[in-house]
Amino acid sequence: LELHSSRLGPEVDLFNEYGPTETTVWATVHRARPGDTSLPIGHPIAGVTARVANSSGAAMPAGAAGELLIAGPTVTAGYLDDPRATEQRFVELDGQRWYRSGDLVRVVDGDLHFLGRVDDQLNVGGVRLEPTEVESALTALPGVDDAVVVAGGGTRSRLVAHVVGTDDEASIRQQLANTLPSTHVPARVIVHDALPRTSHGKLDRKAAADLALDDVGAIGTTEATAPMTDDVIRIWRSVLERSDVGPHSDYFETGGDSLSAVEIISALEAELGCAVSIGDLLEGRTPAGLAARLSPLAEDAAERSSQAVPSPSGEPVNRIITMQEGDPSSPLVLLTPGWDDIFGYQALVEHLPDHLTVVAATASEVETANIDTTVDAIAASFEALLDRHPAMVPGRAITLLGWSTGGVVAYELAKRLRAGGRLVDRIAMIDTYFPGAEQELWSNRWWKYKSLIRNPSGFFDEVRNTAKRRSRAVAKSMGMRLLRLSGTTLPELPARASAGGVPLEAFSYRPTPTDLPIVLYAASFTNPDRTHHCWREVASIEVVPVTGRHRGFQSVMGADRVGDIASDVAQRLADD
Repeated sequence: LELHSSRLGPEVDLFNEYGPTETTVWATVHRARPGDTSLPIGHPIAGVTARVANSSGAAMPAGAAGELLIAGPTVTAGYLDDPRATEQRFVELDGQRWYRSGDLVRVVDGDLHFLGRVDDQLNVGGVRLEPTEVESALTALPGVDDAVVVAGGGTRSRLVAHVVGTDDEASIRQQLANTLPSTHVPARVIVHDALPRTSHGKLDRKAAADLALDDVGAIGTTEATAPMTDDVIRIWRSVLERSDVGPHSDYFETGGDSLSAVEIISALEAELGCAVSIGDLLEGRTPAGLAARLSPLAEDAAERSSQAVPSPSGEPVNRIITMQEGDPSSPLVLLTPGWDDIFGYQALVEHLPDHLTVVAATASEVETANIDTTVDAIAASFEALLDRHPAMVPGRAITLLGWSTGGVVAYELAKRLRAGGRLVDRIAMIDTYFPGAEQELWSNRWWKYKSLIRNPSGFFDEVRNTAKRRSRAVAKSMGMRLLRLSGTTLPELPARASAGGVPLEAFSYRPTPTDLPIVLYAASFTNPDRTHHCWREVASIEVVPVTGRHRGFQSVMGADRVGDIASDVAQRLADD
């Protein structure tokens, strides 16, 4: 592009022509212009149709990445004497013959942009991503001259970036977090003098996947740290598979996530003999901080063990966890969905402005403790905890936000706080059901299919998943029946006590009217209009549709989708 604009002269036009041999060489074109910072493959030539498609051949939503399918008179009849390959690459869709290029593209400002090959997709922790997208973001950073992204090995797969250039791993990961979803930020960034390449000069991804993950030494310290810090560091290093973890290494900056958190907690519990929660890990955040929290617990557990005293059980162990420290003038309080941990909110917090103070109210995660089983009891517990929390300054308004069941708890908690003299600006609910009508959110398949027809990109995947679930249910039912007919005595199953991780008692809560404003971020695939109607009978509610579903890989709280919710919440807080 620089040659075109400054050396060959303005009278010379440069066209970027794209086209596989199977489409008679030419399918799309882009006319380059001086000042272009990227080189798209453009738009289809006359008579040619292009589609950005998912694995089923259905068109992807605007802006989403997908495989490029090409149709038109330039598409060839197939491969000579190779019917199997012809069947795989040439498909009939919507009355047209399409060639599946295998190229990954995205439409930006009306032009197709080449991202890489579909075959290069990575599946890390159940999330599919395009390594070229992460590599482009890496090489755009100052000081990064070259980069290749792979799924690193070890006990479990994780995203690893091998780069040439700067060696400031924490800075690279932080800068990427500002532009990419958290699922796309590499857990490790390893610096090399050069990256492996093929004989043709292309990056050798297979060789890169075999590169060592840990070529740096351990960080030592002469600072005084809490007892057990060395034990915590050792466990972190083992689980995170890196030797540079020190006493003050941040959990998320070292590549920690919800899966590694479970491994770390299990290892700590086995070694210390005391219950450890997700809240302990997130509040501690570093090995030294976590050790300071766990030392008293471990000493208490050791003393009880020596005296043969059973572990205490009775009072729920609920807590308020600071997820982001900022200006305390108008804190945001998050209510966890059901009795889950708070990792589901991590992506949301990462998208919120740094100046916001964000705290999370999380229910008991300790097995030896009882749990609150009603919405009233949970709200009463959180009310008492918030009254004592330093971020809750008297006379300053707060906003409550809850996802799923957390939205129901937020509703009751807001009313209690106002009755106690606290200022509450609003309630934000993320895909929250209406108590007594929760089946409308979780089980109304006909409404869900109607929504998929209106937005068909995921229709066939949904039908396929439903068929699999139904097949498993039928097989289980037939298996149980055959066992009974054979005379086998089956054990009595315990009565169902929960649904979706929530005690059934909580579903008996019935909201009473409030004049507090409510915004409901409703998942487009799983939150029907009847839910909105129920909420409007008790409150003034604004519905904000969000593309996605209640949970799973297409959840509205996914790292690649939650940015829209975070932006809207931040804007509303800024307008107050």
